[in-house]
Amino acid sequence: MPALEAAAQALPGHAEPPFRLGTIAGLRGEVARAEAYFHAALARDPQHVPALAALAALEEEAGRIDSAAARIAQARLLDPQEPELEVAAARLALRLNDLPAAIANAEAVLASRPAHAGAARLLARALLRRDGSEAALVDVATRAAADPSAAGLAVAAAELARRRRAAPGCAGGTPRCRDAGAGCG
Repeated sequence: MPALEAAAQALPGHAEPPFRLGTIAGLRGEVARAEAYFHAALARDPQHVPALAALAALEEEAGRIDSAAARIAQARLLDPQEPELEVAAARLALRLNDLPAAIANAEAVLASRPAHAGAARLLARALLRRDGSEAALVDVATRAAADPSAAGLAVAAAELARRRRAAPGCAGGTPRCRDAGAGCG
């Protein structure tokens, strides 16, 4: 790390050294230090998308969901083609209970990367919350069957089916199982 610290000192106009130091600090569990390095990277380059995304992840982990969502929105404006930012936006929208945004963001990722399991799982969770267990399973399974390359959707459908079978009181397609508010899913 001394070489990166020296690079951060020697290259005061470059965001990459403090970003890398922040990444290392984050991997070590030094959250405050990582956050400080990511802020330093953004002070050098306010458009440094990886630093914005990393800071958003720390904010999400700390429960500052609105702040994390704002950083991801800023990063998406700078790099609208990066699907992982769209995945983060979907995850944050789901945490904020903005189901239409969560679904739209997950679908956007799956449109370009049908095998993306993370986006498929987020889509399934949003549909589950919005439509209930049965409808979410039918929706995701139908999407998976329609596109053989949609491995992520197949995984999400299997998880929904397993979850449905494991839910208490959800055997045999009972009314309780069809009622999303009854704890199925």
